[in-house]
Amino acid sequence: MDKIDRYLLSILRGTFLRREEKAEWREEMRTHIACSVEELEAEGLGREDALERTLRQFGDPRMLRRELTRQTYGASLDVLLPVSVLFLGWYAYAVVEELQVHYLGRGIGVVSLTLLAGMLSLLLTRKTADRWAVMLTLLPFGLVFGLQKLQVPGAFALVLRRSAG
Repeated sequence: MDKIDRYLLSILRGTFLRREEKAEWREEMRTHIACSVEELEAEGLGREDALERTLRQFGDPRMLRRELTRQTYGASLDVLLPVSVLFLGWYAYAVVEELQVHYLGRGIGVVSLTLLAGMLSLLLTRKTADRWAVMLTLLPFGLVFGLQKLQVPGAFALVLRRSAG
């Protein structure tokens, strides 16, 4: 593996991009690096010096990884990971609560399973418009679940009346 491959691997590692996307980004960045190296060589720099200067100018791999993730997902990993862990933890708690109800013979809650499926869809979706659509779809279920946890009588009927009217 040459120096350019190691550099590109350090950028693309941990971006959560699909294999095809990584290949596209790798090719695009490789082309930019090769063009820059050729220009610097034409100016009289040696191959190694031109490559070193190009990689320095290209930027810090960690910074580029954050920017690439932000462009792809609309937020950086610094935001995505904690939010994902928080939401998944909350929904895991909700599902465990509903499973305990199921084992007591009262059935499993569709609301919490819908919230979990929706949350996973939200985390796996990349377009902002799609995320808003998923969130708006989940809103009534989240409201019902919250009201049930607060033990508001007739919570489900209340939400249905509000959404119908």
